Amino acid sequence: MKNIKWSTTFKATSETQKIKIMINGKSVGVRYLRGPLGLQLSAHSLIGCDLGLALSRLNHIEKIKDDEIRVALYDSAVVAYAKCFLGSKGRGVSLKVDFVKKHCKHLISTHLKIMDRRHQFIAHGGDNLGYEQTVAVIFLNSSKKDPFYHGVGSAPLQQVGLDQEDLVKFQDLASQLHHAVNRKIEELSNTINNFVREIPLNDLYEHANEIQVNKQLIISKLES
Repeated sequence: MKNIKWSTTFKATSETQKIKIMINGKSVGVRYLRGPLGLQLSAHSLIGCDLGLALSRLNHIEKIKDDEIRVALYDSAVVAYAKCFLGSKGRGVSLKVDFVKKHCKHLISTHLKIMDRRHQFIAHGGDNLGYEQTVAVIFLNSSKKDPFYHGVGSAPLQQVGLDQEDLVKFQDLASQLHHAVNRKIEELSNTINNFVREIPLNDLYEHANEIQVNKQLIISKLES
């Protein structure tokens, strides 16, 4: 379906929202899709958005010269990418490592490296070997002929950076998975469309709260 535009507004006193959707310039009413198929479609749509966001930030890195900003964009892409593979009560669906093996097996090591960066460096204070290391030291004059103790402090042994090869592989991985998820969304949409076409239009308008098709799809009314 083409030429769909939507906007969401929130009431000032609550978290309830009113959704306005335009198709070919005309305002339309909508219905919530409940049940397994609706959950799968909404979850994969969010996953697709996260992968698209990760890819956008990775592509933007090439335009930036400042190393700190480049690393910040990369880590932001890591967070968006990793969300797709982490359990979520709200989303209810996440990608599995088998999904990576199926669609881009040659990049499985890149996937594992990205997830490790998220777990061990960005999100948690885990085993940071390979990312950053600091050691406590005392500072002395380098020459014994002029001995002097300056004090105590810390010195970085290793600081995380950004490897160009890792960036290219991450871009490739995010792009391929993004396309695979979009294909999944298209398959789910086609399945749902086939179910919905079995329902008389009057039922969609008048009895939306009670509709089930093959015990798979439940449609409930939402404010038009």
